Amino acid sequence: MNQEQREARLTAYALNDPGLSSAERSEIESLIVTDAEARQAVEETRHLSRLLTNGLAAEQAATPVTAVTIPASSRPKTKSFARIFQLVAASIVVLAVASTTMIVRANRKAENERVAEAEQLAQLEKEE
Repeated sequence: MNQEQREARLTAYALNDPGLSSAERSEIESLIVTDAEARQAVEETRHLSRLLTNGLAAEQAATPVTAVTIPASSRPKTKSFARIFQLVAASIVVLAVASTTMIVRANRKAENERVAEAEQLAQLEKEE
């Protein structure tokens, strides 16, 4: 294990990182009992963590809490008559186009069926 990995594991231990397995935690606990440098690194990291936590808490306590007010819209939320009329008109146009398309397709299909039927009759008359 290189120095960087060692420091990362000691820091994770000092900060109670949940990513450390119980085996890794036990290994580090054994290490800090016998290695004064490792023990000092863990103590310094914990001390720095407490300083930062206390400093952040003091900063948050000193910052006044202000409520943010979002202004209401100046326009009323009701739909105007003109907008409703536009939506109804657009709906009518869509329905008209769809209906016309369906009618044209139905007529085309019926015409194709009549042509096919006439061709079959002509073929039968030829055969007789």
